[in-house]
Amino acid sequence: MAMFLLALERGERALLDTALEHLTEGLKASAELNLVPQWWLHRLTIHLLNDLWDSSFHHRLPLAPAGGDAPTWPALRTLYLAVLHSRRKAEIELWPSQLDAAARSVDQTDDLRSGLID
Repeated sequence: MAMFLLALERGERALLDTALEHLTEGLKASAELNLVPQWWLHRLTIHLLNDLWDSSFHHRLPLAPAGGDAPTWPALRTLYLAVLHSRRKAEIELWPSQLDAAARSVDQTDDLRSGLID
C-alpha cells in the first residue's frame, strides 16, 4: 500500500506496477498455502488499486492536450497535481461526469458548447 500511495504522490505508473507485483506474489503464496481470506484480500486489493489508478488525475489528465499546441501544459499539469496532493483532503477519485468534463476541457478541438441546454 505504501508503494501505491507513493505512486499516487509522484504520478509514477512504475511504482504502481511494483505494488501490483508484490500483491500478485502474495496472491500466489496465499493460493499455495490455501489461505482463502488472505487470497481474497490480495485479489480485491489488486482490483481496487487498478481502479483507483484508472480514475486518478495522473491517469486521466493527458500529458499534452488534444488538438493544439500548449507549451505550458506540462508545467501547469504538474503544478495542478502537486496542489491537489498537498491539500488536506485530496481528490483521489472522479465521478463519470467529472471524467468526461476533464477529457473535454483539455481537448482544444472541443468548443464545449455541445450538450448545453438552450
